Amino acid sequence: MLKKVLVPIDGSFISFKDLDYAIQLGKAFDSEIVVTHVNDPYDLSTPVDPKTVTIPTAEQSPAEKKKAGAAALAIAQKVAEKAAYKNIAFEKAIDKDPGKRIIDMAKEIEADTIVMGNRGLGTAGAFLLGSVSTKVVAHAPCPIIVVK
Repeated sequence: MLKKVLVPIDGSFISFKDLDYAIQLGKAFDSEIVVTHVNDPYDLSTPVDPKTVTIPTAEQSPAEKKKAGAAALAIAQKVAEKAAYKNIAFEKAIDKDPGKRIIDMAKEIEADTIVMGNRGLGTAGAFLLGSVSTKVVAHAPCPIIVVK
């Protein structure tokens, strides 16, 4: 039923909760999980060494969360290793519109569902859902599981 699960992450605490949830789904349905992080091509922030970044917690400062976002895929790999989940792929994407890129990727990989959070690292967003998650919920080609 859920053969392929797409999990977009941004390095926020909630995005790693999403990944944990997706891993539990993956274990239950023997799913392939595809984790993606969409970088803005105009983001000029300093690269981060993933070896020095720890898995984010809810208590981290915005600066620490931003640092974690820069190494999101490396952290996601650590989360998957800790859960001993093997049927997982990690893909970095570059697009100025993360919502559109997530939707396009879901179509490309023929995702059965997308697991994502209602908020991420973004500061300006919609009332109940962040702007990226709102766009994905409205236009995705498959069901969305929104993790709070």
